[in-house]
Amino acid sequence: MHKFYKKIIFIDSSNPDLRLQADQQEAPAGIGQRFSRLLTVPALIAGGLVGAVFFSAFLALLLIPLAIWGARSWWLVRKLKTEQSQQIIDGEFTVIDEQRSDDSH
Repeated sequence: MHKFYKKIIFIDSSNPDLRLQADQQEAPAGIGQRFSRLLTVPALIAGGLVGAVFFSAFLALLLIPLAIWGARSWWLVRKLKTEQSQQIIDGEFTVIDEQRSDDSH
C-alpha cells in the first residue's frame, strides 16, 4: 500500500559526475502497518454509521420544531379565513324613494 523511496544525494563540488540517485524500494510491512490495514475498513464503516446517527438526530431536532411551527401557522390561517367568511355586518338603513322626494317639491 505504501511505497518508500530511498534517495541518496551527493553534494560534492570536486566531482561533477556524481548525480542524484534514486532507488525505489518497497519497505516490508510492519506490525503497525498490518494493524492499520485491518482497522481501516471497520473504522470507515463505524464512522459512517456514527455520522448517519448524528445527522439523523440533528435533522430530527430541526424538523420537529419546524413541523410544529408549520402546523400552528396553517391552523391560525385556516381559523382566520373561517372567521372572515362568517362576519356579519349589522346596521340600520332607510330606503328613500327618489320619485317621492322629487314630487314633493
